[in-house]
Amino acid sequence: MATARAVVRWNKVGEYFPRKERAAFTGLKKRADELKTRLNVLPEKPSPIDFSTYRSKIANKELVEKLEKAYKVAKVPKPNVDPAISNVNSWATENQKRAETAHKQAVDALNSNTGEMDYIKNMRPFGEMLFEEYGDFCVKYAPERIPNFEECPFQPFTVSWRISRQYPWKVGH
Repeated sequence: MATARAVVRWNKVGEYFPRKERAAFTGLKKRADELKTRLNVLPEKPSPIDFSTYRSKIANKELVEKLEKAYKVAKVPKPNVDPAISNVNSWATENQKRAETAHKQAVDALNSNTGEMDYIKNMRPFGEMLFEEYGDFCVKYAPERIPNFEECPFQPFTVSWRISRQYPWKVGH
């Protein structure tokens, strides 16, 4: 064969093989190179069959004539790969569009969140925060940390709260 359809980039393929599988990779590469050399020796089109040599060597001339007629009539069908190629190309373009939209959404999300990230990076540590700063942070970023005073059975600085803090075993009595 004069030309090869696909070129294998063995350096790129080798990057995906772990070190433990290097022997298998070199065996695969060696086998592929052997097959490639064997295919390159073959001609692009096969040589036609010389039926005159068969007529001179085979006694049954009718058999050779039948084979020659069948050989001339026989056509090897070649598969139509155009629909498959168009399907693959359409699939690739759809995936390319999806990847571009996903990339655009990711970039937009990063750009829209830079102000919030700057706010979080520049805020004080929780131990040094003022109560107002902590409240602002909770309202904006951690609403689950806001205490719900309606569900809390003991309000701070009430008698029942002080008793529960001093004598936890007396809670509920």
